[in-house]
Amino acid sequence: MRLAQTLVKAAVILAIIAATLGGAVALGSTLFDPPPRDAADFAARIEAGSRHAPPPEARTAAQRRYVLAVGELCAERNEQVRDLEREVSAADEVGKARGWRRIEAEHAEDFEALKAPKRFRSTAERMTTLDLAMLDLTDEALEARRVGDRELFEAKLAAAELLDARYDEAASALGVPVCAAA
Repeated sequence: MRLAQTLVKAAVILAIIAATLGGAVALGSTLFDPPPRDAADFAARIEAGSRHAPPPEARTAAQRRYVLAVGELCAERNEQVRDLEREVSAADEVGKARGWRRIEAEHAEDFEALKAPKRFRSTAERMTTLDLAMLDLTDEALEARRVGDRELFEAKLAAAELLDARYDEAASALGVPVCAAA
């Protein structure tokens, strides 16, 4: 009986220690930091340790429809890219680049055809510009490969990947994370 009581007490103490450490981590602090000076200091510490998404902004029905339509386009493109990756071997760089270019050209055309609400127009234009630039770089890469310049081929594809990262940022700003998941 005494052994059971001792084990229960030890478990409770360990749970309290774990909760304390977990709380310190959640607040973006450690047990060894001095306490916050005031509420502003406390709020600054919490925000500094926070990795949450900003709260959703109020959107009109047209804005919600637009975001949903863009999300559907991107989900369809992502599925086509996954199919391409299954069908074309990783060793076939040219086949992958041609397949990706075909998929992305269709996506860019469909995306540009959507009428962006005023609030999203500049971001949508940026995404369209990035799409077209990635397509141009892919064309240049394929041309380089056709003439036998493997180094230029790889450089152009690397540049396209850098633009793809910017595209992902713009898609996230638009509120369509599925577009950044390709």
